[in-house]
Amino acid sequence: MTVEEKFKRIDLLEALINAKLRQISSLRDTLSIAAPPTDAERVSHTRNVHSMTDRIDAIIDAEREADEMIDELVNLKKDVYALINKLTNSKQATYITERFIEGKKTVAIAKTHGYTQRRVEQVIKDGIDYLEALEKSAPDFAGFRQTSP
Repeated sequence: MTVEEKFKRIDLLEALINAKLRQISSLRDTLSIAAPPTDAERVSHTRNVHSMTDRIDAIIDAEREADEMIDELVNLKKDVYALINKLTNSKQATYITERFIEGKKTVAIAKTHGYTQRRVEQVIKDGIDYLEALEKSAPDFAGFRQTSP
């Protein structure tokens, strides 16, 4: 997996995890149970007497899927931290960390640091290109800009 693919996978996993957590929350909301009065006759008002079990099974399955995605995300972020530590340009390291580890949008990063969004995106791209070159063990890094805004 290339460096850029790792960063894209982080974004995708965060979106998938958030969607899965919303699904789990929605499933849990359907589990609200109103207990019948103790003197009332017990009658099932549904044809599917196993619907509660089905919902609980769905929650368990969704939680397992979320756990697997979270594990993958944690491992990817560990790899990315190791890569970021290889950057010699502090702006690139800062912007890449804010973008892919903290999940900030480039607009917010630009606003925080007083640069244009386009400039922040270029610094991030240059950092990713540099990391790609490092990963490929390219002997000549002169073609890759270690820019500083």
